[in-house]
Amino acid sequence: MEDVLLEKQQKELLADLVEADRLIEDGMPRHFIVLGMLQGYVLTHPRMERETIDPGDVRTLEEYRLIRRIASSGRDPAYEVTNTGRSYYAWMKQSVAEPVERLEAEARRLVQADRFRERHPAVHERWAQAERKLWEAETSDHFTEIGHACREAIQLFVTDLVTEHGVEDANPDPQKTVARLKAVMAKAGTPTTVNAFSEALLAYFGTVSDLIQRQEHGAQKEGAPLAWEDARRVGFQTLLIMFELDRTL
Repeated sequence: MEDVLLEKQQKELLADLVEADRLIEDGMPRHFIVLGMLQGYVLTHPRMERETIDPGDVRTLEEYRLIRRIASSGRDPAYEVTNTGRSYYAWMKQSVAEPVERLEAEARRLVQADRFRERHPAVHERWAQAERKLWEAETSDHFTEIGHACREAIQLFVTDLVTEHGVEDANPDPQKTVARLKAVMAKAGTPTTVNAFSEALLAYFGTVSDLIQRQEHGAQKEGAPLAWEDARRVGFQTLLIMFELDRTL
């Protein structure tokens, strides 16, 4: 993959295409079309549209076989993302030095990894495994693996908090994360100014736990198939709730 030399806007274009493809429902077309308009070139896709694109960027992606031209009934060229393109997307996301930085970019760097990683190394590693899997996830097995890793991460995290705050009466079952966290918050206490926020965090944690459980079990209860967006949401929300709790406590 190091031999593929793309400029920033070309990487962004490929990422937009791969992520738009993941929003496509079964039976919908996955190709995109480059239209020549009076104001320039426009890219249209069932799940996105980009105005004033540089056709040279499209040619570059095609030259590297990240996309390929397909037969089209119209006069404007149609393309689709190749397996090589999806692999490059996964490699591009994973090539960032630290796993947390890949999701920080989406949250405009709202969190900082170093302090959390130093205090909770096992938690961070388990979450990082889920995050690494995210950028190459394509199947239901991948999605449930991400849910499993996130569940283990929050269980390890709450166990760290129980130990750190010396909570002796916490439920001994590590799977009872909400009850154990509630005991920690009662023991640790919070400043009066953030009491309401702390209560909201506990409810938020419970909701994230439900999301993780749904992810791990493949949404069997709801009867709806998991999608990549579900995996992204679980990975990001797991990270965010752990950081907020860590800082608050």
